[in-house]
Amino acid sequence: MPDRWKRTLRMKGYFGILAVIIIASLKISATTWNEPWHDEVVRLADVFVRVQITESSGSRATGKVVKLLGGIARGDSITIKGFSKLELESISDQDELSLPFKVGDEYYLLVKKDTKTGYYQLPTPTSGWAWVDKGDVYATYRHSYHQALVPVDIYEKTMLSIFNAAKGKPVEESVLAFVKSQLSEPPANLTNDLADPVAKRFFLQHVALETVFHTGVVVDVQQIEPFLQAAGAQVQISAARVLGRIKTPTAQERLIKFIEGSGVGFAKVMCVWALRDQNARGMTPRLQEFMKKGKDQETGFGGSIMDPRVGTFFPSSVKDSIKGLLAEWTEPAKRT
Repeated sequence: MPDRWKRTLRMKGYFGILAVIIIASLKISATTWNEPWHDEVVRLADVFVRVQITESSGSRATGKVVKLLGGIARGDSITIKGFSKLELESISDQDELSLPFKVGDEYYLLVKKDTKTGYYQLPTPTSGWAWVDKGDVYATYRHSYHQALVPVDIYEKTMLSIFNAAKGKPVEESVLAFVKSQLSEPPANLTNDLADPVAKRFFLQHVALETVFHTGVVVDVQQIEPFLQAAGAQVQISAARVLGRIKTPTAQERLIKFIEGSGVGFAKVMCVWALRDQNARGMTPRLQEFMKKGKDQETGFGGSIMDPRVGTFFPSSVKDSIKGLLAEWTEPAKRT
């Protein structure tokens, strides 16, 4: 497995402090793209499958089907070639679009079938796949920048529920029980020791929260409140995303209060996007007041400037996200 993928769970690279990246100079000489969020990855996927890679060269690989979890795949192997959601921001003359797979290793894939060629496609070189390391999975539930270390059994049942929910199917009782169990525990923050029981609980709670976001499992504001108040940035982010799925006046009020409060900037942007998704235009005066008097915070994914995903769009600050939302809401009025 290439070292760059083994480093995906290093705290400062992924579940660490978020920072703004300046990418203008990088785009001149490197291939970069706008990385899709995981909900889009799942919506695009026709098949959810575990494979063992038997051949891999450049942008083409073949995998023996170990376990078909969702969708329909004929035969005992599949060929992966090309990308279904690759939005290039810049391109270099070097081969930077190779698949990351190692022959002999196993991966879970969320792939789309190209009906013309019969090949399966990842969304991008860095999304739509999860590496299996013995009994654990290096998994994406939110965005490939933010990965979690998850036991195989937990990964399979939760990701299958997410995949099925995207196809309009109900969530299984075992997943509902898992979510309820994890959200009933006090929030855990990530530690530097991934073997630490606290770190393991953090990842399980991350999975539970993000599963709620994707599937629409019914929760209330009180269940999420401890996670909104947690010290950890990544806990706040997932909790804010779940809060945005609760379409009640109480939830909208909590979203705006979070924006006005002292939480992390990335999570506040999730709240702004949630107000947008809920078309909560009644919060316009509060957002306008925040633009005048509220404290701004820089935001971003962080990571290395050599990472090709630096082309991923994200507001530069909390106020930048609010400015964009207010412009979106007032633009139709101007046209009329």
